[in-house]
Amino acid sequence: MARAPYHFFSFCSGGDVQAQNFLRFLPDTGELPAGVDIEFAGNCKHRPSYAVIRQQLRIFLNDVESVTRRKPIIYVNGTSYARIVQGYFSGYPLWVREVITGPPVGSFPALTFWQYAGNGRVAGVGKLIDLDAFIGTTKDFERLLRLGHP
Repeated sequence: MARAPYHFFSFCSGGDVQAQNFLRFLPDTGELPAGVDIEFAGNCKHRPSYAVIRQQLRIFLNDVESVTRRKPIIYVNGTSYARIVQGYFSGYPLWVREVITGPPVGSFPALTFWQYAGNGRVAGVGKLIDLDAFIGTTKDFERLLRLGHP
């Protein structure tokens, strides 16, 4: 199973500070590019404007990419995509959570992973887990592992 380092992006902290902290704990090797989770649930109560969030996210993405030399994968749901990511971060692979309507192919031009369930079971894991699918061919996945983009 391929793994990736993962960061929950805070709307109430600078992108540079978050990137520095994330990179400090980044393992020396990783199969998949880093993932950054952009969502409103569980985030700060007094969030800045969408423009400021985008600006800080761009700083985070640039800082992480400059060190890892791979574009991070942006994890979104429909709301965070529409309000923050859409039209501003083209070229970044997307990991989209859509557990109700089915695969969102066509709605997200850079769709790379689809989270299709949040209540999966896997032998050896004692709690419910998210289930995800790669959107692409085996060769696309191998390219993502090597280069950081499908």
